[in-house]
Amino acid sequence: MKWKLLWVVCWLVGPLLTAQAEPRVQEWNYSTLRSTPENLGSLAISVNAEMKTPDGKATLEVVPEYDREDMVWPAHLRYPGRTTLIRGGKGVAITFWIKGPAGSQISVRVTDAASTIFAENQSYDLTGDWQKIEYKAELKVPITGRWVNAPRLLLEKTKKGEHYFVGPVTCQTIE
Repeated sequence: MKWKLLWVVCWLVGPLLTAQAEPRVQEWNYSTLRSTPENLGSLAISVNAEMKTPDGKATLEVVPEYDREDMVWPAHLRYPGRTTLIRGGKGVAITFWIKGPAGSQISVRVTDAASTIFAENQSYDLTGDWQKIEYKAELKVPITGRWVNAPRLLLEKTKKGEHYFVGPVTCQTIE
């Protein structure tokens, strides 16, 4: 009888343990409107199939409609996902390619919709060439709510009309 009970428990719980062991990953690859980020702060965005990342993927073309100093907050892109993506994890790893004018700067962080910061802000100076961003950060506060912005990509030092190209974005939970 005990063996039958043990078998039933393993049969019911086994898939849950396996699912937890698999990496939790979300990718935004710009193949459909559902896989593009939310645009906040007067950015013109479009998928640019002709401009490819160094690994041959399509890009999102982002053009600020105002200079950064003309705005209260930096223009930014939010890549929303369910909090279950990172809840229970120790941190996040976010990777993507970006190309923007030399002297400009972006920042990456992980937040909720109300801008609560779950993982630290990291800034990157752009060079005018393709750069691979590999953001890794520990989660600083317990994850709450239904949605997480992983990442929230801020355009910190920008000028009106500059062109930025962002490759597909991948967010993976660090267990």
